[in-house]
Amino acid sequence: MNQIFLKNLLRSLNRFSYLLFLLLFINCIDKKNQVRIFNPLPLSTGQFVEYVKDSIPYDSFHVRFLLLDLKSDGFSLETDYITSQETLKIKTFHNIKDNYLIDTFKVQYNSETPLKFVNPGGNFIFDSPISNIMIWINHVDSTNWRSFNLNNDNYIVFPVKVNNDSIYYCSEIPIFNSLRIKLDDYRLTVSGYGNKGASSLFTTEKEILITNENIPKKLRENLNVDKR
Repeated sequence: MNQIFLKNLLRSLNRFSYLLFLLLFINCIDKKNQVRIFNPLPLSTGQFVEYVKDSIPYDSFHVRFLLLDLKSDGFSLETDYITSQETLKIKTFHNIKDNYLIDTFKVQYNSETPLKFVNPGGNFIFDSPISNIMIWINHVDSTNWRSFNLNNDNYIVFPVKVNNDSIYYCSEIPIFNSLRIKLDDYRLTVSGYGNKGASSLFTTEKEILITNENIPKKLRENLNVDKR
């Protein structure tokens, strides 16, 4: 074989190897920093999502969230905490302009008459993690994503960690856009959801009005009155 030809062949192979390595390296970088567009579902009336808690069986505990009465300044959210012994229904209004804080709400324990909280001198501010879940979505990093398998379905999630709490945001899940929620050392994981069809959990029009003067003692410690 001609020496000049051999040198040219080796030189070409070296260039090819270098180009191949460069392409592989760039491809690895692209995959590592690949951006996934996060397009959360917009809020709409009739959405619902259901979560189970940690490893507790579904029949022992699960919680439903239904979005109703969507308005320009906020939305009404109904929550149904279901255990094998009892249920607790809560209807709350979340003010979008005020960081999704709750200023009015209604509570029904089992089949008892619902309590409707009214404060003519200001607003009740209920201590709830919902406002944090709605706000933390603004911290989603489009390069920080992973694939998460749940019940044999694959989801793209965007983890957000705040102190000891964390959320797996997922654009397919309505209302909170959250596939998994870890708050205060307990976890909620999606078990079912839909983008329409939810109807009110409250089946009675009867209710007992509660003002600041007659708040039940068991709820008083969780309430503050906003004197604006």
